[in-house]
Amino acid sequence: RIPEEYVNKNGQRFAYDYVRLRVGKDGRVWRVEVYKESDQIWLTKGWERVVMNYSIKGGDFLLFKYDERDSMFQLNIFDTTGFEIEYDQQVEQISSASEEMVLIDDNDHDHISLSEDDDVAVYEPMDPTDVESRVEAYKTKNPHFKVIMQPSYVSNVFRYSFPIRHVRKHLRLLEVQQIQLKATDREGSYPVRLNLHNKNSQAAVGFGWKKFVLENDLQVGDGCVFELICPQTNAYKVTIFRVPRF
Repeated sequence: RIPEEYVNKNGQRFAYDYVRLRVGKDGRVWRVEVYKESDQIWLTKGWERVVMNYSIKGGDFLLFKYDERDSMFQLNIFDTTGFEIEYDQQVEQISSASEEMVLIDDNDHDHISLSEDDDVAVYEPMDPTDVESRVEAYKTKNPHFKVIMQPSYVSNVFRYSFPIRHVRKHLRLLEVQQIQLKATDREGSYPVRLNLHNKNSQAAVGFGWKKFVLENDLQVGDGCVFELICPQTNAYKVTIFRVPRF
């Protein structure tokens, strides 16, 4: 997630539903979609390809700087020793002054923060393949629950139940009710039926769940955070941490 401070100062740079990233001296330009909600912006579709292509891993240090001339972000990648990774096999060490400017935001599952130059955003990713750690590290003040997708949730029977404690605390105890699910990296909201069974001891998702799973490409091992953002309409934001696709 892009830090709110940076968005507040430079929101015009996210006027479109995507940004362009030029990586180091490699020179390749990548299109990465962004998801916007209130004052928050996330890098979504396309970012995983950048991570996989440049073998970005936990502990690496990423520096974003906006290039006004070309209207894109320049992305430089540094390893854990502070040396910039150059994909022509050359390296350049990051200065100690730049290191001192880094302000890590511990509230994000991926750390993006500002330096003293407000044109620069610094990104320190977690291991993109460690889904469980990324899910666990996700923080929000909204009512939520977290789950790792199992075979029965996303194939064959497409059977899944919301945690009953969450339902009892945050939703109305109706035999049948409708919830709204919206993945942060996809367009559109999906109505899904929620059915209470066994004297309100089980809250099974029904009609609409299979469509949500298939159209949002949920697979076994993906991690999801279901975040209740509008109790009046039972609307959930679903943040998906995907296992690598091969």
